[in-house]
Amino acid sequence: EIDIDIKSVGLPLESLLGLIHQDPPVNSVLGLTLKASGSPAALRLDGGFTAANITLPEGDLEPASFAIGFRVQDGIAAVAGRFSQPLIEPFQLEGSMPFVPAEWIGGSRDPMTEKVSFSAKMEKSDLAVVTAFAPVLKSVVGNLDIDLQLTGTLKDPAITGTGDLSLEAVRFESPN
Repeated sequence: EIDIDIKSVGLPLESLLGLIHQDPPVNSVLGLTLKASGSPAALRLDGGFTAANITLPEGDLEPASFAIGFRVQDGIAAVAGRFSQPLIEPFQLEGSMPFVPAEWIGGSRDPMTEKVSFSAKMEKSDLAVVTAFAPVLKSVVGNLDIDLQLTGTLKDPAITGTGDLSLEAVRFESPN
């Protein structure tokens, strides 16, 4: 019987990247969870990653957050994630697919031919926030709205859905 529970919360990204002498591209506080239980033949995994209070080092942008979680149970792997920032609508990801590594290794199933189902959605959002991440841009006037689905298999994926990009103006910073 397996019973593993790992949790790390409140880890500043700056401290983590400092271990490898790197400056972080953003400021954030990270969290990680992983729980494994059951028998090797019927293993259940639950986990997640969070990044809270995401800010730019030289910016006045309101903090963002990111969270993604996963579960593997009864031969299915599922994932759900969300990126939130006050100036835009949340960007959401969801998906699932079979997860049968013993059958893949044994050759009775091919992971590339497993059926998948993933989606990505974001309601109409103002693109002005892009200027905080791209200093070369002085202003962006426009909106983005997406609702995409990925189905089929990894070998033969089908992407469907809608995306609406309305871009009225883009102004660049002067190089001088």
